Amino acid sequence: IGLLKEQLGKPYEARNELEEVFEILQRDSAFNMEQMLDIMSNLGQMYANGNDFQKAESIFLQALALIEKSLNKSVYNHAGLLKKLGSLYLKTGDLAKAESCLLVSKNDSSTRRTVH
Repeated sequence: IGLLKEQLGKPYEARNELEEVFEILQRDSAFNMEQMLDIMSNLGQMYANGNDFQKAESIFLQALALIEKSLNKSVYNHAGLLKKLGSLYLKTGDLAKAESCLLVSKNDSSTRRTVH
């Protein structure tokens, strides 16, 4: 519903929907990792689109930490999250972090293609 509201030009309502789902999933000890990461990725992107760069960075970093804890980067699109984080750093002018994220993202994507 959140993504639909964003496409309908209601970004604040969309963000509120995603924040609510995110809070619910955080309280649920048996949350589905893929669902959680989808919500986090979308919420982080909404924050970035709304120029709330600190919240976007925080969400992206939390999502990446979840992936790292899973010890299985194929559980979710690790490279895609790194690309979003790298793009965020470009927007904020942190070129060193942007370059680092985007290079790792590119390498991660390349490795997946050759492994599969």
